[in-house]
Amino acid sequence: MENNEYKLIDTSSDKEKDLSENESNSFEVIEIKNEQQEQLKNNQKRLYWADCLRIYSMFNIILFHCANYSYEKQLVMERNSNFIYVCIYNCFTAFGVPVFVMLSGTFFLNPNKPFTFSRLLKKNILRLFTSFYFWSAVNAFFNFIKEKGILSIFSLDFIKEFMIGFLKGEEYLWFILMITGCYLCIPFLRLFSNDVLLMKYFLGLWIFWGSLVPLIRDTLKICNIEALTDIFTTWIDRWHFNFTLEYIGYFVCGYYVFNYINIKSIKIRVILYILCILNFILYTSFSIWYELNNPSLFAYLRGDLSIFVIIYSIILEIFFKHEIGRINFSDKAIKVINKLSTLSFGMYLTHMVVRSLYFDVFNINQEDIGNIIHYSPLFGVPIIFILISGLSFLICYIISKIPILKRYVL
Repeated sequence: MENNEYKLIDTSSDKEKDLSENESNSFEVIEIKNEQQEQLKNNQKRLYWADCLRIYSMFNIILFHCANYSYEKQLVMERNSNFIYVCIYNCFTAFGVPVFVMLSGTFFLNPNKPFTFSRLLKKNILRLFTSFYFWSAVNAFFNFIKEKGILSIFSLDFIKEFMIGFLKGEEYLWFILMITGCYLCIPFLRLFSNDVLLMKYFLGLWIFWGSLVPLIRDTLKICNIEALTDIFTTWIDRWHFNFTLEYIGYFVCGYYVFNYINIKSIKIRVILYILCILNFILYTSFSIWYELNNPSLFAYLRGDLSIFVIIYSIILEIFFKHEIGRINFSDKAIKVINKLSTLSFGMYLTHMVVRSLYFDVFNINQEDIGNIIHYSPLFGVPIIFILISGLSFLICYIISKIPILKRYVL
C-alpha cells in the first residue's frame, strides 16, 4: 500500500510537471502569435508609400549629384551641347531634398503621436550630430590623403587640415544642419498642425515670401527695370520677414499633404499629374533657355524654393500617397522596401565620398572611364549613378551590421 501510494504521488507529480510544461509551451505559442499579430498590425499601419517615396528621393539625390550644376555650368561655358542632357537630369531630380524634408514633417508633426523633448534631443537630434561629425571626419581624412598621400597623415599639416574639414563639414552635409533646425521647431509647429486654416495660412506666407517675392524681384532684374527693381528690393528688405522662409515650409507642407489632401476623383488626380509633367517641361525649358541667354536668374529658378520645384514636390507626394499607397506589397517586397528605407539616410551620407572615390581615384566620371572609354553624358550620368548607388548601398549595408554605427551614423 505504501509503495502504491508513493507511486500514485509520483505519477501525479509527473502529470503536474507535464501540465506545467504544456502550459509553458502554450504560453510561448501565444506569445509568438501575439508577436506575429503585432508585427502584422505594424506592417498594416506602416505607410509603405512614404518608404517608397523616401527611397525614390534618395536615389534621385544621388542622380542629381552625378549630373550636378557645376558640371552643367562647365559644359555651358565650353559651349558643349551635352549640357542639355545634364540640365534635364538636374531638373528631373530637383525635388530630392524638398521631398526628404516633407517626409520628415509628415511623421514629426502628427499631434496624435507622442512627443517628448527628451526623445527629440537625445535620439533624433543627437543622431544627426553624431552622423554629421562621423562623416565630416571620413570626408576630411579622405580629402587629405587624396591630395597629399597616405604618408602625409603623420605631418602637423594633417592635424590642421583635418580639424578644419572635421569642424566645418563637407558641403553636402548642410542638409543635416538644416533638418536639425526644422526639428528644433517641431514643438511649435505641432501646436497648429491639427488646424487646417492655420496650416494654409502658414503655407500661403511661405509660398508668397519664400518663392513668389524672389521670382518677382529676379524677373524685374531680367527686364532691366532698375528703378522699379530698386524700389521693390528696398521695400521687401525692410519687412525683415523670416518666419516662414526656407525649408521649414516644406516641413509643414509634408504633413499638410499627408493629413489634409485626399483626392478621391481619379480625373482630378490625372489632371494634377499632367500638370506636373507640364510643369517639369516648362521648368526644364526655362532652365535651358536662361543658361544660354541670361544665367542671372539661375540662383532662384534652379533653387529648391523655385515655384516649379514646390509644385513638382507637392504633386509627387500626392502621387505616391494616392497611387503607390493603393498597392498591396508582397512580403518579399516589404522586406526590400524596409531595408532600402532604413539605409536611405546612410546612402545619402555615403554617396558623396563614393562619388569622390570614382571621380578622383578611379578616374570614372560622366564622360569617360580612365580616359580610355568615352561616352556622352546622356549615358555617362546613369552609368556613374549605378556605380555610386551600388557601392553606397554595400557600404551602408556593412555598416548596418555594426549596432553602434547603425544607431549613430546611419
